[in-house]
Amino acid sequence: RLKRFKSCLKPFWNGGESRLNKRTSKVTAKDQARTKESDFHMDVLTLLQSKKRCLHRLLDNSTAFLALAEKGDFTSLAEFEARRDAVIKALGMFDRKITEAVQALPLAERSPTLIDGVRSTLDEENSLVKSILMADNLIMGRIAQEQERLIVEINTTEKSKTIANRFKSAWVPESGE
Repeated sequence: RLKRFKSCLKPFWNGGESRLNKRTSKVTAKDQARTKESDFHMDVLTLLQSKKRCLHRLLDNSTAFLALAEKGDFTSLAEFEARRDAVIKALGMFDRKITEAVQALPLAERSPTLIDGVRSTLDEENSLVKSILMADNLIMGRIAQEQERLIVEINTTEKSKTIANRFKSAWVPESGE
């Protein structure tokens, strides 16, 4: 599970836990002291791009599982849920880091270029989220169908057992055994 979570963090991870922990810690005074506009743009836009990559991963995971579910193969449901949980945790981390980066961004550094880049990325993310929701609705529908099929199968099996037991109980006295 941790490996899947770290795969979404690869853009921020260059060779070890110390780098990962350093990048995901709270905004430091040094971070707040930066004055280059490009540094602030890079942080916000880089985080947004990384979040978008995680959304793509989530969509790919959902569509891959949906393809299996359409064939009636639900054996990878637990793996699908584990991957999904890891990506959702990474998305939460990115949301926190984006919030911190925006809060650390001085008002003077919030240029039209940055705002346009953020809007563009957010529009793409919204489109991805809509696609993910559509795939998830299809997955939930397919799971509901499978549940109904299993309930019918179980009820049929129980009826068969009941009929067999009645037949056996009537057969035993007649046969004298």
